[in-house]
Amino acid sequence: MRGLTRVGLCLATAAVGSLFVRAAAAGPDETEAFQLVSKFNHRSLGEAGIQRVTMLLKRGDLVSRRFEIVRIFSQGVDSIRTVVTLLEPASLAGLAYRILEYNDEVRRGEVHLYLPAGTRTVMQLKPSRFFEGLLGADFSYDDLRWRLPEDGWTYLSLGRQASGNRKIHKILGSLSRDDGNIAFPATVLWLDDDTGFLLRRAYYRNLADYRDNRVPDKVLEVAASRCIDGVNTPVTMVMTSADGDVSELRLRTAVYHQKSVDWERLSTIALPGAADWVRSLPSVQATEMDSSNLRSVELCEHP
Repeated sequence: MRGLTRVGLCLATAAVGSLFVRAAAAGPDETEAFQLVSKFNHRSLGEAGIQRVTMLLKRGDLVSRRFEIVRIFSQGVDSIRTVVTLLEPASLAGLAYRILEYNDEVRRGEVHLYLPAGTRTVMQLKPSRFFEGLLGADFSYDDLRWRLPEDGWTYLSLGRQASGNRKIHKILGSLSRDDGNIAFPATVLWLDDDTGFLLRRAYYRNLADYRDNRVPDKVLEVAASRCIDGVNTPVTMVMTSADGDVSELRLRTAVYHQKSVDWERLSTIALPGAADWVRSLPSVQATEMDSSNLRSVELCEHP
């Protein structure tokens, strides 16, 4: 517990220092926006956890494909390591990838992918591939990161609006430098004003498309969430593309503050055996989520 406290203090100190530098150079609308983005990025993740989700590919109400996926992560002093592996269907079981996110916001993250077919080797993806769809879905590797980008981005407050019993803060994010590796250099965020929790995100391939009020290239909506072990957790995430395709992630089970997992298995060299290891974990055994909870947002009172 003492070690986890030191981790939290390091992360908090880094966040405050980074935010202070930005605030000195930014206007009030930018400072307020960055504060909320930083609050989201430094929210509680439960130190280490396991999530099992079902991913559905849909066209209208018709489900074309279904996948069972497990995401395991560990948060350290300098980074977050996440391994995602596919359990079903059997024809694709064993596929796994690893996302490394650095806490310093400057070093670019890494993604390594293992494909059980073909040469069965682990490959490191180029940054330009971070935005590729997973298994034909509109969710990309980048969408499943824990943090929003900060370095090289400008955030501007677009004001607040009421949504039920919540107040939503709308923020425009735009890439402040040329980077051909970024597929969506403009994004609009809808963040809960109290907790900083991300409820909706619109993606644009060009900032001009947003300014011209065009339809976003894709939209992410957190249709449901729950407070699980003190962690604000999306239960239903829906990604809708401009052409009408829908990809939906439904949480089956989630546990945090894990102590007994061998976190060294979250290394790149362990990816080929990730699926077999994950299947052996008791916390991965899925339960059906109550269908009445798939469309309502509940957040922790003290995030």
